[in-house]
Amino acid sequence: MSIDTFIPESVFRVVENGDILRRSRGLHPRAQALKSLADVEAAAETSGLLLENAYRKHQQNLDRVDRARQALMLAEITHPQICPPPIPFVATAAKDDKKPSPQPAQDLQVIKTHPAQPDLLEGLARITRTNLRYDTKSAGMLTMACGRNISWIAAASYTDAMHQLFGGAPVVVRGFFDDKDRLFITLIRAASREEWDVPDAGQEHLMLLGQDTVAVAARIRKGLLDLYGPTCQECGAAVSKSSAAALQDEDRLRLVCHPCKAQRKATAGRAEKAVA
Repeated sequence: MSIDTFIPESVFRVVENGDILRRSRGLHPRAQALKSLADVEAAAETSGLLLENAYRKHQQNLDRVDRARQALMLAEITHPQICPPPIPFVATAAKDDKKPSPQPAQDLQVIKTHPAQPDLLEGLARITRTNLRYDTKSAGMLTMACGRNISWIAAASYTDAMHQLFGGAPVVVRGFFDDKDRLFITLIRAASREEWDVPDAGQEHLMLLGQDTVAVAARIRKGLLDLYGPTCQECGAAVSKSSAAALQDEDRLRLVCHPCKAQRKATAGRAEKAVA
């Protein structure tokens, strides 16, 4: 009689791409983090099904061995337990390890909250320092209306488009704290005199700056990229929509990277100080 047995199957494993909980907290936008979590959940479900099938086939193999021994009049044997019967997975309560936002003073108000996302905060502040951190990110320090200093980070293209508000003007900042206790600025606008009673608040030329300003800057960058290609006209480095900037060079606009524009501004600032 045939006692052919099944070939064992390999258990499906998800590609290990880092701790999922850490990635879910740190990645932005959250769509990528959620996709990683969904991949792991699908892998766990698939491996569970394969384990169940493998255990069932293992039991069938043992039954075939027993029937073959009985047909040959051999004594019964006790099979060692290779694997225990599968136990249904019961999820435990997820530990809420969300890092508390550094908010000792009532200078940032929560305007939006979500269980799976950082709180969206808003408050009055002045940007006191702005540095180019990466080709696509700017970072620096801001001082809240109460005097508290907070480090911040934002998209370099956004900082470039709204540069007048990043020069110490009274502003309203909106954003969320990342895992390094930095306020990721998602929106900045000029503060009115009604919001902040300081002499330089409510300036008309600053109040006109908004999302339309950002959209116009983006169209200008896109036009320069279409015209000159994805290359900085200063250093020759490759640029993209997020790392490109427009530089006014006498009577024409040039396509440059953010580091070159920052260097040109710093050089111009030193020249003005020397003349003064």
